[in-house]
Amino acid sequence: MVLLAPTAVALQDLINVCQVYAAKHDIVYNTTKTECIAVSPARTQTTKLLVVGNTLQRKFSYWSREVKMELFRSHCYSIYCNSLWSRFKVATLIRLKVCHNDILKRLLGLPRWCSSSLAFARNGVNNLDVICRHSVFSLRSRVELSANSIITTVRQSSAYVCGPIQQRWLGLLLVQNVG
Repeated sequence: MVLLAPTAVALQDLINVCQVYAAKHDIVYNTTKTECIAVSPARTQTTKLLVVGNTLQRKFSYWSREVKMELFRSHCYSIYCNSLWSRFKVATLIRLKVCHNDILKRLLGLPRWCSSSLAFARNGVNNLDVICRHSVFSLRSRVELSANSIITTVRQSSAYVCGPIQQRWLGLLLVQNVG
């Protein structure tokens, strides 16, 4: 079993839910097979993305646009664990978006002042907002549709229902009508 959470507190909440479930269903977890993994916060993703972008630009500057776009998709769409981000500064997310936009423009040899939206649309690649929404939708759908009894128990817990992850997911996925 793998538990993913945006913070240590949220992870402890999930562990508590699993502990109650295990007690009710007479399950013993093997602690020798247990691992904890910290989710990379949004701010470390910017640095990773910059390194990838610089490498792509340097090594593939003379390749065709089609190849560059495929490289962009394969290397710049993976913003690891972004569906689990719940606490971040807006400025951090803006820096990540700017970095993502700049990589595409540099890869295509476009000036920084040109429209990022137009560059993404003309080249058939997704911007960071679309990538994040897709990632959130995919994970949330798998959680909501799972018939696994442990996932069902976690899904029904207050840690899931009222937690910061659920708030971010709803904020990204629900479009509100204004006016």
